[in-house]
Amino acid sequence: MKSSGRISSFFVIASCLVSLIKAADAGPATITSITPARGPIAGGTQVTLTGSGFNGTMLTLDEATITPGSRSDTQVIFTTPARDNGIASVKLSGNGPSVYAEFLYLPPALKDLPPGYITTVMGIGQFRGDGRLATNAMVDTEEPGFAIVKDGSLVFSEPNEFVMRHVRSDGVIERYAGTGVGGNPGDGGPAVKAVLSHPRGVALDAAGNCFIADAGGFNCIRRVDATTAVISTVYGKQGVFGFSGDGGPATQAVFNEPVQIAFDGKGNFYVLDSGNFRIRKIDANGIITTIAGTGVAGYSGDGGPAIQATFNDCRGDACGLAGDSQGNLYLADSANDCVRKIDGQTGIISTFVGGQQEVCAVVTDAADNVYVGNKNFTDPTSKRILKLSPSGQLLQSWGRGRDFSDDGAAAATAPVCNITRLALDHSGNILFGENCSSRIRRINVVTGLLETFAGMGPHIIGETGPALETVLNDPGTDLLFLPSGDLLTGEQSNNLIRKVDKDGNVQKFAGTGFRINFAYGQDGLPALVSSVYPVGLALAPNGDVLVDMGFITRIDTSGIIHGVTCPCAIGFSGDGGPASGAATGQSWGVTADADGNVLIADTNNNRVRRVDAQTGIIDTVTGSGPVNGGEGYGHGRYCGDGGPATQACLNTPYDVAVAPDGTMYISENFERIRKVTPDGIITTFFTPTFVGPGNKLALTPTNNLFMTPYRIESNGHSFQFAFTNQTSVGIGDGGPATQARFEGALQDSGIAVDAEGNLFFADPVGRRIRAVRFGAVLAEPGSIVSAASGTPQTGPVNITFPTSLQITLKSPVGTPENGIRVDFAAPSSGPSCMFPNGKTTYSVLTDINGHASAICTANSQTGSYAVTATPLTLGQSVSFSLTNTPALPNNRQPLNISTRMRVLKGDNVLIGGFIIMGTDPKKVIIRGIGPSLTRFGIQGALANPTLELHRGSTTLTTNDNWKLRPDGSSQQAEVEATTLQPTNDLESAIVATLDPGAYTAILVGKNQTSGVGIVEVYDLAQGANSKLANISSRGFVDTGDNVMIGGLIVGPGGSATAKVLIRAIGPSLAAFGVSGALQDPTLELHNGNGDLVLGNDNWKDSQQSEIQATGIPPNDDRESALVFTVTPGNYTAIVRGATNTTGIGLVEAYNLQ
Repeated sequence: MKSSGRISSFFVIASCLVSLIKAADAGPATITSITPARGPIAGGTQVTLTGSGFNGTMLTLDEATITPGSRSDTQVIFTTPARDNGIASVKLSGNGPSVYAEFLYLPPALKDLPPGYITTVMGIGQFRGDGRLATNAMVDTEEPGFAIVKDGSLVFSEPNEFVMRHVRSDGVIERYAGTGVGGNPGDGGPAVKAVLSHPRGVALDAAGNCFIADAGGFNCIRRVDATTAVISTVYGKQGVFGFSGDGGPATQAVFNEPVQIAFDGKGNFYVLDSGNFRIRKIDANGIITTIAGTGVAGYSGDGGPAIQATFNDCRGDACGLAGDSQGNLYLADSANDCVRKIDGQTGIISTFVGGQQEVCAVVTDAADNVYVGNKNFTDPTSKRILKLSPSGQLLQSWGRGRDFSDDGAAAATAPVCNITRLALDHSGNILFGENCSSRIRRINVVTGLLETFAGMGPHIIGETGPALETVLNDPGTDLLFLPSGDLLTGEQSNNLIRKVDKDGNVQKFAGTGFRINFAYGQDGLPALVSSVYPVGLALAPNGDVLVDMGFITRIDTSGIIHGVTCPCAIGFSGDGGPASGAATGQSWGVTADADGNVLIADTNNNRVRRVDAQTGIIDTVTGSGPVNGGEGYGHGRYCGDGGPATQACLNTPYDVAVAPDGTMYISENFERIRKVTPDGIITTFFTPTFVGPGNKLALTPTNNLFMTPYRIESNGHSFQFAFTNQTSVGIGDGGPATQARFEGALQDSGIAVDAEGNLFFADPVGRRIRAVRFGAVLAEPGSIVSAASGTPQTGPVNITFPTSLQITLKSPVGTPENGIRVDFAAPSSGPSCMFPNGKTTYSVLTDINGHASAICTANSQTGSYAVTATPLTLGQSVSFSLTNTPALPNNRQPLNISTRMRVLKGDNVLIGGFIIMGTDPKKVIIRGIGPSLTRFGIQGALANPTLELHRGSTTLTTNDNWKLRPDGSSQQAEVEATTLQPTNDLESAIVATLDPGAYTAILVGKNQTSGVGIVEVYDLAQGANSKLANISSRGFVDTGDNVMIGGLIVGPGGSATAKVLIRAIGPSLAAFGVSGALQDPTLELHNGNGDLVLGNDNWKDSQQSEIQATGIPPNDDRESALVFTVTPGNYTAIVRGATNTTGIGLVEAYNLQ
């Protein structure tokens, strides 16, 4: 792989986190190169750092100490340890400022793995730019806490990343505390090796010690020592929730979500105990008391003691606390849209400033002026950041409305969006978190201009380029394979949809990266310039990509985004009306059925709703509520199994999938999958036992359902494809998926299967997309395989054996295993046989009955041999005994062609063409069949077919009912003499002796009726010196049972074998004036047993040279073709539209001999 500039061009930075002894005479360390800059995850790469000042330094890799193999003042050589894939920070510290380089660990390629092994295909884990300039790194500004260090640098928290970070005075960012992953707290050790559960508020004391409100699981106040960088818990009982301890030591107190902290000018320490709706004070003696709040939410008490007041502080995680030099305390009372003040002398509470909108932050300066940040003003004239005097007088303001402004804009009037926190540096510049852009911005009070202090948003590391060098930022990441084989990733937290091509390179597909939620999915915009928040992806039959953003949009094939449901406030409305006006309740899943109807997992409305493809009307098809509103997850109900789905109860449906027959599957809140049959009856289909399963569903063409980490077959039998024995070191890439590690899925953690059967899924904790080699088509361990037919067999050389080689595969509990790859293998030399792909090896998937079949054509050598069939990874095979005998003298040729499809009106009737070649006339019978098809279970048969025979523009004859000629005379005896008379009087037949040439048979429904019909042509004179050289049919290719099905019968004739070319034509019909042509026809050839002999999508993908040698290849690369040597028997050619598309298509069979 070509080296990336992001890896080889590392960044040299300094660190002030840990004080180490410097070498006596050496200058500060600098690094000038790292060689090589990448290597395998197994480790063992010898790496050389070159530079200067290396004496006296300590080498670490991701904060783990490494002992160099050799070192000098200008060179350090070390060997990489094993590590999960991603960018590792290589650091030298201890001689002046620390310096960094980057080393990229690469996982094994998926294609190089054995079946059932796992690897990463996208993502670099936790790395987000530490060691780089802060403006070239990613920062999370959703709920940060800010604190300015004495040297002017910034320490800030990233709660969702479980770390504290430090932007030094030279502009370089590095980790300050926390590992970013779970584990033991790590008190008493280095802060960078400690675990933080949800760090929110940050404050520094006069000595520079950093205090952290570590909310979440630890629920306490922690401190990082300014001298030693050691972390400890100083206040609160770690991991205990509640309210207690007032009047005693703060070390023994109990909090409930301490989210913000502050010091006042007198050294008192304050904790905003959010879950208890109290402010608590810790004095210089470490004694804790409550100074404000009664323990309930509200807005009361102004003018009285704060201890008797109520407030409602943290709406949408927007809250703040600040003290001034006089001991006064200010509270951002977010839900009450005001700032409250608690007088430091009297304890009296008052509203300092009201009329705000979701106050997110409050800070004070040295003059005790108060700065207030408002999170979500939508009024373009509204002021976002206010500076108020101690008496409440407005002194200055910055920011207007809610949008993003580039650096250099005048801060006083520039739109800013989603402010989350404020801080003042030593020069009085204002720092604020801007969540929509994932930046920390700075208002330069000297120039009045807006600047970026940290963050590279809306961009991310590796946004385009190699997938193994990019960030998946807390990836609630859904997955979708396009027909091209490219993978789409719906990255909610990155606000992007990206496309990964087959070579592993990433490009943007939709989204700008901005988090401007009021502009998500704007109708009519190119998707690449629209903000997106993708929580679900699906493919519509017409090729559009459906995107769930909490409401539904679609991206058409030209890249334009369109609304499907209303991008309005969370709610439930619109059933029975246009979907464009319907509100949804934070939907998380979307799919489309074969007819293009859109199905929505309307999550917090506890329903599945459907948007009709033809009318655009939305209705509920499953579930009856309740309506839970925003963030109301897990509060649905579970009821109704065995009854109508519309009356059933769902509990937080996160995704929906639909089978071709209309069967619907619904995942519910990590608890179960429900099944709704086409007649509308609901049952519980599957209940997982794995802790933390996924909620996203993937349904394969074989009707196997996947939900991480399960495969569930249509008969209900399930198999856990990975993580059954999580014993691997690290996440387990490069090893068996069963031993790999996985720490639980999220509601939008996607799963998808590619055309090869490789299984891809999002690993949210690991921040990666991972894949199991052939994971979707692996046999379950303990399955049983047996030979069902085809052994022993004997047949002449160069002829296909009459019976398919068929195995039966059953699960350990005896159910048929569906969709499992079975590998057939014949000897590579000597007597053997060739499979339909022209090779001695062949792979096929088992069907719903657990059968896998292959036909085999004997080669030219006589003798006996064995063919094996092995289900993938099962470790068991069955053997078929075959014998090739000398050639037979008799010959073969095509005798009959028939085509079955839905007969419509106008240009969409069934048109069959055939060519007679040779010197003699050819006697044929042509039949139009309809009513008798009902005996074979075919629904919607053509009730009264009529038949026309044409040569060029001349109509030779017609027929309505087969017993009568057009003039009313009887032809019954003539037709019956062929023994091929129709079985229903309403069906049609024409017996004719035709000269060599081209002919057309047209099947029409009488009185413009429509339905499924068949047109057939039979050769009644095989001995004549002529043959049916080409037979074709044209008509409308629909979906389901109404695709185009062509039948071919081969019998004895005038050549040793019958070599045929079969073509499926669509796009090139437009050149002949045919509108609505099928754009991407696929072709399958089946034998008389129904076994797939050969298949093709685009004709150049296989047999290209052989097809071109016929002289009649298709004119369009999207069209399909097969060349095959057939033996006596019945064959069926099936033409479909790729991805269930429809249109006018043509199927043709050419006799090449």
